[in-house]
Amino acid sequence: MKYTIPFKKRPVKIGQGFNQGSHIKWPEDKEDFTYSIDFLLRQGTKIISSRKGKIIKVKTNGNKNYSGKNLKKGEEAYKKHMNEIIIKHEDNTYASYSHLKKYKPLVKVGQKIKQGQLIGISGNTGWSSAPHLDFSVFKKNIGNWKIKTMKFKFKDYKLK
Repeated sequence: MKYTIPFKKRPVKIGQGFNQGSHIKWPEDKEDFTYSIDFLLRQGTKIISSRKGKIIKVKTNGNKNYSGKNLKKGEEAYKKHMNEIIIKHEDNTYASYSHLKKYKPLVKVGQKIKQGQLIGISGNTGWSSAPHLDFSVFKKNIGNWKIKTMKFKFKDYKLK
């Protein structure tokens, strides 16, 4: 399945690609973020759904970020302050849109979403050193992993 870039702003700028920087396996949390992408965006960029589905998580009340290298502080910022929207697709995959700005939610849990629909606003919350959107596609409970990201392609942009 191919996805669309989750925003209309061009040119597309990538800060971290697959298996780069923090996009690694985190065994202590049983989360594998190997196949995540950080899109460099100004705060306030409109975020759209990359694929149709159903909203299963909306967190938009976090307003802090931590940009240091201290693992404990980073984990706390990630878990408490990172704003995120998760959409479940009909093939039981999920898309995560993370580090969103604090704002009044534009969508709600249980809402059906069309591809290209406005769902959020980019920001700099959680464990984040600069404004960006962290986008990933994942499955849940695969082997020993609670979250396991998967390779994906965009139909409107070729990843390098």
